[in-house]
Amino acid sequence: MSGADSNGKSHEHPVELVFVFVANVAVTEETEKALLRLKSAQAAAHLTEKTAAPLPSGHGNTSEPDDPWLYAEPSAGYVGVSVSTLYKYCSQKRIEYRKVAGRLQFRKSTLDQFMAEQIHPARARGDSTRV
Repeated sequence: MSGADSNGKSHEHPVELVFVFVANVAVTEETEKALLRLKSAQAAAHLTEKTAAPLPSGHGNTSEPDDPWLYAEPSAGYVGVSVSTLYKYCSQKRIEYRKVAGRLQFRKSTLDQFMAEQIHPARARGDSTRV
């Protein structure tokens, strides 16, 4: 949507997408994957400076601006798990994190790497080997 101000210049208005799910409707695997990608994209879009937690300059802040430290809630949303599951992964040392002022923080690149490590190859047809 766009409009014009008093000077005749057009400006954009943000558009929010809303999805409504109806009970008892079959969802194909392809649709489910598309919704998961959309959820990840929406979570990534919410990773703003408000959720990033950079250290003050002069305190070892070597993180790149495009690889911010994120608090647990937006990190869990990005990965697609609950906050308690993310805490469990930390206690099991399955994911890298830091703790500042009692709050866990995660690098976005670490979350991407963690998700990539969760991909398991599919078995070929006719392969009866059990895993």
